[in-house]
Amino acid sequence: MTLGIMKKCVDFIMARSSGIAEISLGFYGGEPLLEIENIKKCVDYVKETYRGRSVRYVMTTNELFLMMKILISCLKTGLMCPLVLMGQGLSMIRIVFFRTAQARLTR
Repeated sequence: MTLGIMKKCVDFIMARSSGIAEISLGFYGGEPLLEIENIKKCVDYVKETYRGRSVRYVMTTNELFLMMKILISCLKTGLMCPLVLMGQGLSMIRIVFFRTAQARLTR
């Protein structure tokens, strides 16, 4: 997705959610980390354009391209990054890394 389309999506959501206290913007589908630069720019756009709004950022990834440098960058940006581990003999284990560098483990 291009940055222009991302901005249009954000504007659409923000225009129709003025009465909602906190908005969650999620980056899903395919491998979002392939567009990490556009995601960072989109988050910057939201922070600059909608300063008074409370926005939470979430991204899913299969971790294929995830490196520690990108994870740290995402956390600084405010993205919550779920790490989902699935496999034989495992129920889904989900670790969510928060910007406070804490992690929460859920099953």
